[in-house]
Amino acid sequence: MMYALLLILLLLVLLFLYSRQLRRQKWQDETDECRFFNQVYGKDPGEPPPQS
Repeated sequence: MMYALLLILLLLVLLFLYSRQLRRQKWQDETDECRFFNQVYGKDPGEPPPQS
């Protein structure tokens, strides 16, 4: 039973890291959004938006 819980926890962590990576990739692809944030926050387009 303990092993099952550990396995589920590990899967959740991997899923979390993977979703963060996907979000970062998506952000790099959408240059229009980057330009928008650059205008609003005065940062470089390559920077990710501030975490809410």
